[in-house]
Amino acid sequence: MSICVICGDYLLQSKQINTFLRSLRLQNIIILLKIMKERQIVMDLCTIFAHKVKIGCTLDEKQMEMQTLNKKADATREKDIYRVTVVGSVVNFLLLVFKFFAGIVGHSAAMLADAVHSLSDFITDIIVIVFVRISAKPEDEGHDYGHGKYETLATAIIGIFLLFVGFGIFWNGASSIYRFLQGGSLQEPGILALVAALVSIVFKEVLYQYTVFKGRKLNSQAVVANAWHHRSDAFSSIGTAAGIGGAILLGDHWRVLDPVAAVIVSFFVMKVAVQLLIPCVDELLEKSLPAEVEDEILKTILSFPGISSPHHLRTRRIGSYCAIEVHVRMDGSISLEEAHEMKRIVLSGNKKKDYLKGKSIVTVFSEASTRTRSSFELAGKYLGADVINITKSGSSMTKGESLRDTLLTVSAMGTDVVIIRNSSEGAALFASKAKSPKVKTPLIFNAGDGAHEHPSQTLLELFTLREAGKKIKEMKYAIIGDILHSRVARSDIYGFTKLGAEVHLTGPRTLVPKKLEAMGVIVDDKLEDALKDADAINILRIQLERAAGGFFPTTREYARLWGINRERLALCKPDVAIIHPGPMNRGIEISHDVAYDEQSWIQEEVRNGVAVRMALLYLTLTEGKDIETDY
Repeated sequence: MSICVICGDYLLQSKQINTFLRSLRLQNIIILLKIMKERQIVMDLCTIFAHKVKIGCTLDEKQMEMQTLNKKADATREKDIYRVTVVGSVVNFLLLVFKFFAGIVGHSAAMLADAVHSLSDFITDIIVIVFVRISAKPEDEGHDYGHGKYETLATAIIGIFLLFVGFGIFWNGASSIYRFLQGGSLQEPGILALVAALVSIVFKEVLYQYTVFKGRKLNSQAVVANAWHHRSDAFSSIGTAAGIGGAILLGDHWRVLDPVAAVIVSFFVMKVAVQLLIPCVDELLEKSLPAEVEDEILKTILSFPGISSPHHLRTRRIGSYCAIEVHVRMDGSISLEEAHEMKRIVLSGNKKKDYLKGKSIVTVFSEASTRTRSSFELAGKYLGADVINITKSGSSMTKGESLRDTLLTVSAMGTDVVIIRNSSEGAALFASKAKSPKVKTPLIFNAGDGAHEHPSQTLLELFTLREAGKKIKEMKYAIIGDILHSRVARSDIYGFTKLGAEVHLTGPRTLVPKKLEAMGVIVDDKLEDALKDADAINILRIQLERAAGGFFPTTREYARLWGINRERLALCKPDVAIIHPGPMNRGIEISHDVAYDEQSWIQEEVRNGVAVRMALLYLTLTEGKDIETDY
């Protein structure tokens, strides 16, 4: 199955929608999100059933390969339908010839009725072959959704034909019974008719099992309908065998069992016909999908980050496909397009772009860093900027140069952006005010200032949780551990509460200042209270380098009381998202199995850190000019 979600100029793969649509046995579905330039972005979500994507954007090699595979799959499906139908038609033809011969030679009305039933099977096989070929045609100017309903029409024709055959069998049988009750005589059926009925039962049941298995595997209504036609013929033959056998073995007075059997069989035939016709009529009249299916569709749509208020949902079946049309709303104040686009660059084979060509970026880190510094450096280089790194140990700061002089020196070199990490709270703000009359002040990015803030970390966490399918508004977000020394915790408090999340803080009382409740958060004394039904948890590192070790007896004791293990994780919601700013003290604040749990998004955070910081650099240095998606 090929399922893609196209939003604006960027492509996202949706595991959730993929899983849901696979459960519906839908194939070749592309969901198009068309963005309108408004504050509240109104988007059309519609399914397009096609062999080619015609949306005016360049498809990459993977997409083209996917479409080729879809074409091959469609061709294989059509051949398989032909193959199973041809097998059924050959068996039906041989049986109807044998039954007509046995009915005529054996003087059995029931067998002749059964032969007519087999003739209907043969005719419906021909109908299936003709209409499936038509339904397999791709969309054209006059058929935007393809020709899938021709298959439904074929099923309806089979049902109608079966209904008439059943009524004909009933009429003939009832007429013979009436004549017998009025004193008329009925001819005794022959042994050959009984043998023909028994042979038909065996062959038609085997044919039913084979055809219904293939029909469900191929998701073809027409093939399944044809399978039931085989089963109805098997039922017909059972009744026929009973009637013929009774008429032969019980004597002249029981010869009426032959037409009685024909009447009984007719009801089976007409019941199957009605069961086939009802869903066909519903589909041809554009009946919506069942309410539970539509509810699941709405839940799936709402799982997308930033999407809300789905309305005007319209659903219908089109042969073996389902069409879904819906309007949704997105919060236009939350711009994720750039971050998504930057992530595409990160994941692509060609990471080198020239959006920031000619720009210069300097990182000034007086504290050790792996993730933040590397991600900022890669972000700048991926976008084409020149990037150099300055560390405290490798700079004149070891000689006594002040932070202000270091910043002015870097600024004097024509730097466009300075990314600063410093152990002192407010260092980034100080850097933005370090000016000289003859030097242009560059843009200052705060990559962490002491225990104060780490803004870009919060942005990448928000981005990651949105990718994890979490709605930030009203979600329960638990921050666990060393809150006192954590700049991440403070930035998270600002960011998550601003977007409407219910933020819980927990950890040793020595590391969780009660005064933080004034910032709109809930401080839980018990870890269990913070974890209960949490949508996402952020497990903070114990910062031993900031003297956190003096706030609890031992790391072993911390792990026992506050460490997140699988048992404690069970208190959260089953789909809880686990994040950690890194580096991890595995075995202390987080167990080994939780760190690499299926619900862990820790490594994805690292990847998103590059994408989000690329977006920050891009938006600040280019003022958000359009990105040319040439890859």
